[in-house]
Amino acid sequence: MSLGLLLGLTPPVFGFFGLPLDVRHVTLSAGQVAAALGTLGFDALHHSGFWWCVVAIPLTGLLNVSVSFALALRVAIRSRGVRVKDRSRLLRALGRRLLRQPGRFLWPPSSSSS
Repeated sequence: MSLGLLLGLTPPVFGFFGLPLDVRHVTLSAGQVAAALGTLGFDALHHSGFWWCVVAIPLTGLLNVSVSFALALRVAIRSRGVRVKDRSRLLRALGRRLLRQPGRFLWPPSSSSS
């Protein structure tokens, strides 16, 4: 419950004081793993459960980005009034682009000086 309160109440409380502070899932997960290591000591490095938690941190980030992108794409498609039959074509093209050029989804295009 305290973790939920931390995630939910940090932005409005600090926003009230003019500090745009936010707690992300990845930051919270990494902090919890670090706290576990601090509490359990370096013996935790010998347990597979600890390493499963470490591996789960980037997966949490990937899940967050994927869900955010999917929701933003859904809003954009609906706001533009894209027909249902065109949606499948758009999603297929998007999938092909993701497989061929995944970096385009992570980094902005290089600006060319005109």
